[in-house]
Amino acid sequence: MSRFVDKMLSVFRRDMPASPNNSEKISCQEFADILAWYVLRQVNENRDAHPNPELRRFAQSVKAAADTETVDNEILFFLSVFLSQACAFHIDDRSYLDELIPRFYHVLASQRSSNPSIFEAIAISRYIGYGEPYDLDYKKLNEYIPHQSFIIMWKFMLSQFGRNLRNDFDFDTDNSDFIPASMALGAYYIANMEFIKKTVGDLKFGKGTS
Repeated sequence: MSRFVDKMLSVFRRDMPASPNNSEKISCQEFADILAWYVLRQVNENRDAHPNPELRRFAQSVKAAADTETVDNEILFFLSVFLSQACAFHIDDRSYLDELIPRFYHVLASQRSSNPSIFEAIAISRYIGYGEPYDLDYKKLNEYIPHQSFIIMWKFMLSQFGRNLRNDFDFDTDNSDFIPASMALGAYYIANMEFIKKTVGDLKFGKGTS
């Protein structure tokens, strides 16, 4: 693993929310708040920390004229999907996920936009739209794991990210450099998986999860 990747991982691990020090379980609403706080901080405060610079450069290469708010929102939606998928990977409770994911996006919308209902609808549509690209990339990811290769090309996800910025974006006809963004997303993905795995034991499942 390169020093560049090590640096990215250290940034994510440093900024991840700390596990609670008390014996009380985290409710679904509280966990949605924690997740929303983390991903909002990535966009609002950690603009110079990975994977923001890499994603912004990629976004600019796709659509140089895109305004800052549009790019910020697309990055927020993109990173939210990765965080949601990390939850789905480690939380083996469908009813809990069915409650958590909408709450997570509702909190994001209420904190991010002056028109939360519209923003939430767009966020959910992005979440759904990234489903197939994530599955395609994850299939590739499983092919790399036995070889312990870190550089995973999130090509399908980044291609969808590009199309969200510009409808006619196509990797086959564009020369956008997506490798730095892929590496940054790889570190973000690993850090998210580590955090969710460590947190699962602190979550409150079953009736009364709120």
